[in-house]
Amino acid sequence: ANLPEGSATEDAALFTKSYGAQKPALAARVSFAIGAHENEKGDFASARKKLADALPSIDRYATLDVQIQAHAMLGRAYDKLHMPSQAQAEYSKVRTAWSNPEAAVKKLSDATPDEAERSRILGKTLTAVGEALFYFADQKKAEADRIKFPVYTGSGEKNDVLRHVNTKVVEWVKKKRAAIEEADKEYRKIANLMPAPQPKWTVAGASRVGQMWSKFVAEFRAAPIPKEWMQNGPHPTIPDLTWEELRARYYEELDRVSEPQKLQARAAYE
Repeated sequence: ANLPEGSATEDAALFTKSYGAQKPALAARVSFAIGAHENEKGDFASARKKLADALPSIDRYATLDVQIQAHAMLGRAYDKLHMPSQAQAEYSKVRTAWSNPEAAVKKLSDATPDEAERSRILGKTLTAVGEALFYFADQKKAEADRIKFPVYTGSGEKNDVLRHVNTKVVEWVKKKRAAIEEADKEYRKIANLMPAPQPKWTVAGASRVGQMWSKFVAEFRAAPIPKEWMQNGPHPTIPDLTWEELRARYYEELDRVSEPQKLQARAAYE
């Protein structure tokens, strides 16, 4: 542990060469530790190589917790290196490995008799699973983000604005809300992770949900208003009403309609 990194890596390679056949499970854990170290310090290119080279041995000989963490770390390395198809493949393996939580927990428990150690290992494993779920939820969020608010480029006349709102804006609202709801479902899987969700990715997922709904409300409130509404002073045809009051009523109505989404954002942030 006190040796320079280069020496530690060389010693790990020597250990695997000398004792890999006799102690394959321990050799797999050593290889995982080296790859994990590279990942944690941000050297994702080196982590990718070391973990990819070690994974056949890890999958064959290491315990389930090490397998899950190794695939999650390799997924993160691929993601940071902008290799999405490879990242998705690794995170899919993590998700599949925890598809039956009860059986997975039993497997971990059987491999770790000490209760305190078992709890620590379970926490690390669930954090890796949470990371995988967060990755796939982020893919859904990216799909929602690509649905852009329709920019108004018309004349500003009332009928033209209403036509834009009642067609393009209404269509956008339906598509955007549906896409956000799909992403929201994916993030909720993190909070519902069995047997116990872990703080890191639960908080990150809830934050993403709050961001999505908040942005949706902000974009909805950006719906265009007629050019003539931008003036100030008394309204020419509606008694005791000013243009300022008209705009205020309009935005109050937008706020009323978007209140459910604001509540969803607030609940997520809380």
